[in-house]
Amino acid sequence: MSKRGAGVAFCAISAFLFFSKYFFKVAIYALENGSFMNGFDRSFLAINLTVNTFSALSVAALIVGIIYLIISEVEEKKKQ
Repeated sequence: MSKRGAGVAFCAISAFLFFSKYFFKVAIYALENGSFMNGFDRSFLAINLTVNTFSALSVAALIVGIIYLIISEVEEKKKQ
């Protein structure tokens, strides 16, 4: 896989993790209000930690993807 392909893949992973963060926020909201399960234990610390982890990983994957794309463009300019 070329560096451009790796950069695009990291950006896609970042987009997926960014989407997952908001999906889990909606799921947490629904669980807290009892939409999905009644009588569910309301300790959501682990789920909130997971949401924060998705946020950090999505930013990290985006940064790595952009760096890969910049490096591949710089190498392409050097070849010309």
